[in-house]
Amino acid sequence: MWKFIKDIVLSVLINAGILYVLSSARFGIIITAKAELFQVFLLLGGIFWIVNFGLKRLLHIVSFPLKLLTLGLFGMVINVGVLYFFQWLINTRFAEFAQVEFSPEWIKLLILSFVISFAYTLLSKLLK
Repeated sequence: MWKFIKDIVLSVLINAGILYVLSSARFGIIITAKAELFQVFLLLGGIFWIVNFGLKRLLHIVSFPLKLLTLGLFGMVINVGVLYFFQWLINTRFAEFAQVEFSPEWIKLLILSFVISFAYTLLSKLLK
């Protein structure tokens, strides 16, 4: 039980750190915090974890035949769609805390989704 809670907290912190670094570098994502910076990024990291844990896994399972036909390339489209859903969720439901904007260029979003996935995988392996 404690390992599960530790994994969730670690995942939220990793997501918050990745979002902070990428928004500070202004690479395809701009996050405007309307509250204390640490609290905003913890909230965004938690929401990003929930979206990735729930929605992204469900979409990958449902679209498995399509991913098989496209040799996995459809997975990148799902990742970009999840990023857009995350942006919509933050900007509509949590607008009093933060505003999230992504680059309108698809190639930057594809690279951003790859960087987020790679950084999360690398950091979670190193820290566990």
